[in-house]
Amino acid sequence: MANKKIIHVRLHIPITSGQDFYFSNIRQIYSVLNPKQVGITYSALVNTKFSYTHYYANKNCVITTETLY
Repeated sequence: MANKKIIHVRLHIPITSGQDFYFSNIRQIYSVLNPKQVGITYSALVNTKFSYTHYYANKNCVITTETLY
């Protein structure tokens, strides 16, 4: 069985639905959270080195890629 990767978004300032969110792809982040909450737009996040480093952080959140075993 192949390992599944998920994207973990941890907000520095929690919203009513929580502080930690998990997604199967980058686009899904923006179906739940807006760019102001995340602190970066979808296109800007895609243009960062996130896909290579699996890590992005700013004053609003930390986004990492994690592996489910």
